[in-house]
Amino acid sequence: YANSGFYRQALRFANNRGLHLMRVARTLMRNRMQWTLRQKQKLVDLGARLRAAAEPWVGARTDDADESLEAFAVRRFGRGAAAGG
Repeated sequence: YANSGFYRQALRFANNRGLHLMRVARTLMRNRMQWTLRQKQKLVDLGARLRAAAEPWVGARTDDADESLEAFAVRRFGRGAAAGG
């Protein structure tokens, strides 16, 4: 993150205006972390919405274990679907 152009520009801006560089750097890092966590939560929520929307076609799954695409195709469409035919 220290090599990021935005980070470098923000610190230069703060330094030119006499702001405390450590506070600015800490705030930038905190804001980036909060943004990252918000994005993660949005993806989790989107995944839940997509799963709920797909449930009528895919069927309810009782376990949260990951399933390979091939295993899903075999379960849903039979053995020929996994081979692409």
